[in-house]
Amino acid sequence: MTSFSRRIDPQESTAIDGILNGNGFAELVSGRHLAPLFVSRDHSKAHLAFELQSICNYPWEWSFDMLKDAALSVLEVCKRLLEEGWVLQQTPPAMCQRGHMLVVDLTCPQSIDKVTRWSGAHKLCSEYVFPLFAAANGIPFQFWWRGRHSGICADDISRLLGDDKSRSLVGMLGLATDAQSSSLSIQAPPLDELQTVFDRTAAWVAELQPAVSPADAHWLSYAPDAGYSERQREQKLSFIAETLDKLAAHRLVDIGANTGMYSLPFADTMRSIVAIDIEPMCVNQMYAALHECVTPLVGDIVHPSPPMLGARPQTSLGLFDRLDGDAFLAVAVIHHVCVPQSLPVAEFVRRLRLIAPGGVVEWVPPDEPMVADVLAELPVQSADYTWENFVAQVSVHFELSECRDVGQRRLCRLMPKSSGPGLTLQ
Repeated sequence: MTSFSRRIDPQESTAIDGILNGNGFAELVSGRHLAPLFVSRDHSKAHLAFELQSICNYPWEWSFDMLKDAALSVLEVCKRLLEEGWVLQQTPPAMCQRGHMLVVDLTCPQSIDKVTRWSGAHKLCSEYVFPLFAAANGIPFQFWWRGRHSGICADDISRLLGDDKSRSLVGMLGLATDAQSSSLSIQAPPLDELQTVFDRTAAWVAELQPAVSPADAHWLSYAPDAGYSERQREQKLSFIAETLDKLAAHRLVDIGANTGMYSLPFADTMRSIVAIDIEPMCVNQMYAALHECVTPLVGDIVHPSPPMLGARPQTSLGLFDRLDGDAFLAVAVIHHVCVPQSLPVAEFVRRLRLIAPGGVVEWVPPDEPMVADVLAELPVQSADYTWENFVAQVSVHFELSECRDVGQRRLCRLMPKSSGPGLTLQ
């Protein structure tokens, strides 16, 4: 099991020891708001750590409800620690672990007798409040988070949704702005107003709902309305179950999961399932299913989350650096990435090998209407997306041990090759 940790200085160590020994810590952990943090010491060095129970994940990979629940956990932790005489001077980060959004750090802890104002208001707004505000108004936050690595800043939310609307929100939460400034400048609230800020913000967050676009509605209904009969769906699930058994799989990665139709049925037999889809509302629905072994993520195999180097590079690894499956699913996904997005079939197969040593791919033939229409619009007809080329590329990294036709499509069981070089994403 992997530890997630950071070094703490002696002043922090004293405050953190006080927090970890308080009654509130155990209650926050048991209430699924705070990760079970601990301090490890080695000679003169101390680290605040917790054991990762699920894949490390970041806000740009979360759905609306994941960010919403993360914000509520952050506020609950801040409120409870304030009651016990502690202030986190920076709003702490969170992470999805075992199906719950947990605070995973105690950032800049100080005793209340050493604090007059709270400096975490700006980060609370940029990393939680403003992204949720944008998504509730139909603007996805994931691209902002991924691009800036720090959420949506005050000036950007003001440009997106209007200065008056943004100032009104900040005021409703109990925060003050600089009325003389042309930009949306949030002031650090005094300590005696902090409980009000936390209570108002939590109440506002709890009432938020995401805006659902027509595209969201289409993909939410795609899985049950994709033209498969119940018998064909059972055939797919049977083939997948046989493959997972042959691979002795316990860590499953579902690429293009949609709402988890073909991975969530195995939640009771897998140690972990990472279910990835590019549509945030599909990820939202999987998160709502609340399977502890399932970590749903907003992601794209064509444009995966890249490494983001900063003060703590080990916590900002790219998607393929974090995926560690022993089986993958790629059901009804190859035609979405290799045709309209022009990912070469060879690269698609290579990326599957980066994810796991074997799994299931559903081949969607080029003469299927959905695929044929897209191919017909290409200026030059490609010879890349063919069954013959797919088989050739699979043979480079896997053994194609079995194929089974289901309707027009073909389920392919990819098993590990007996030997081969290690791979890296280039």
